[in-house]
Amino acid sequence: MTPPCKWQAKVANPQKKRWGPLTLLLIALAVLLSFGCSSTPEPEPRSALQYFQDGNLALKRRDYSTSVWNYLRAISLNDEAPEFHYNLGLAYYHIGNYPEAIDAFTQVEQLRPDHADTYYNMALAYHKLSRTDLAEKYYNQYQNLLSIRKARQRLEKSKLEAQKARSTSSIQPKAKVLAKTTKRSTKKSATPIQPKAAFSNQIPKWD
Repeated sequence: MTPPCKWQAKVANPQKKRWGPLTLLLIALAVLLSFGCSSTPEPEPRSALQYFQDGNLALKRRDYSTSVWNYLRAISLNDEAPEFHYNLGLAYYHIGNYPEAIDAFTQVEQLRPDHADTYYNMALAYHKLSRTDLAEKYYNQYQNLLSIRKARQRLEKSKLEAQKARSTSSIQPKAKVLAKTTKRSTKKSATPIQPKAAFSNQIPKWD
């Protein structure tokens, strides 16, 4: 004959089977609700321009390491924007990493070979590395492009002045234009001391 204590134990087992799954279900629901309340939406991916703008802010604060990181992120998303490489070169220059600065400016040279300030900064970087031959080469390229740009600007200004003179029936419009042109041509280019300024947050219009 089975002892009473064992029979009582068999009666208790069905109660555990009945309430156990319900308790586990309530716990599982509570855990799911807690995760659902605490979950946050994933941030949207950032654009190359946003990284570029953050790099410019860091460059203004002279936080060059942070600016380098942001410019590299911008280039990883868009490597065809010359201003990204240009500002990266400036950041490397200020850090003292002149070889990386030259590499960045070389990318700008390939993307926009007519941008004069790029050659100016390359001349500075090569000068810091005591490569006077290359420094002189790129500084001469800078002067040549600068002369071409100034000549174009003077030509456009002369055309505008001539048109304005004709419209107002000036007596000697050509003499005045030539006098101003001659006076401007006597100015000399400055020797390289500091790198040219960085580009702003907006995509610039290249010369």
